[in-house]
Amino acid sequence: MARNEKSRYDFNFKKSLKKTIQYPIISHIKVDRYINRPLATLVVRALLNTPVTANQVTVAGFFIGMAAAFLYLGASHGYYIAAGILIQVSSVLDGADGMLARLRNNCSDYGSFLDLFLDRINDYFLFCGIIFGNYLATRNFKFLVFCLLCLALNFLQINLYYLTKFYMKDYKSGQSAESRALVLFLVFIFSLANQVTLLLLLVAPAVILVTLGKVINLIRYR
Repeated sequence: MARNEKSRYDFNFKKSLKKTIQYPIISHIKVDRYINRPLATLVVRALLNTPVTANQVTVAGFFIGMAAAFLYLGASHGYYIAAGILIQVSSVLDGADGMLARLRNNCSDYGSFLDLFLDRINDYFLFCGIIFGNYLATRNFKFLVFCLLCLALNFLQINLYYLTKFYMKDYKSGQSAESRALVLFLVFIFSLANQVTLLLLLVAPAVILVTLGKVINLIRYR
């Protein structure tokens, strides 16, 4: 019996790795595939024979991520470490919920929507927390304004991404799992290293480049 359960689980683990959008760097650094998913398997194994649902895992990951966002407002290295650890835990749970649903054969459109919906809220508050926490630590008002403009630009590119998917009639979900996992892992690493300002300096040009890429792709589809 145990052997059969193991083979079923291994099969589902491979199936849980959805097709992702392959930005150049992501094709070489697969955080979701080689870090998050193996950790997520431990969560799935622990929850498989319990009443806990995949949607409950999604919600738990959301609240852990929100806790991380507010911890950044502590504006000190200790708070950054705690926040970084929590956001990585949230990222692992973000993969575990879908794996659990697939293993139980109870995937749903609502579950997929809930995951996507809460991820976007979490991402917004996370970077708000990082930006304002960094401001409280540095009191650099010009950098605060710059980061807020980049945050607005980031959510512009997210809107462009979903508008493009709608235009192309691409209704698949989970394609950006690798890119989100990579970003959150970088947040984790830079938080541990007490380099939040450097993190923001790296993310800002990436946001600008990705936004330009979205616009160029949309022009190509004409």
